[in-house]
Amino acid sequence: MAEFSGKFNVYKKSSALQLSLEPASREQSSIKEGAVFLEVAIAAGQNDKGNTTYAWDNKIVIALGVPDIQKLIISKDVKLVHKNPRDDSVKSLALQPGKTEGTYGLHLNAGEKKVSVFMDEGEFFVFRRLLADSIPDILGWRL
Repeated sequence: MAEFSGKFNVYKKSSALQLSLEPASREQSSIKEGAVFLEVAIAAGQNDKGNTTYAWDNKIVIALGVPDIQKLIISKDVKLVHKNPRDDSVKSLALQPGKTEGTYGLHLNAGEKKVSVFMDEGEFFVFRRLLADSIPDILGWRL
């Protein structure tokens, strides 16, 4: 199986997102399911060339499994909540239509951290397409 190292990135003035795939893996006689990792960060300023920089060291990361992905590709208005049983921390993701037709906002919260990233119609199409296409890799069907 090929290694998956590519990321889908959306960079905006106030925030950015990265989407990456961790495919399923074999562990002895079983398969460990993979996930799609969604990372978001707020803008941190500009570099010396005037390009926006992002606070990736203070990002929010949420792992999306097949049930999450199903909701995100079927509906354009979704709220997901992940509770970590080890430390009772809670992360939430809300997908909502934006104020401008054809735009969509992803709003992530983790404790006091809150980040929103808005995607245009093309970015949202690729986002949903990549999520849908990741399912066989998450389940290990291509191992």
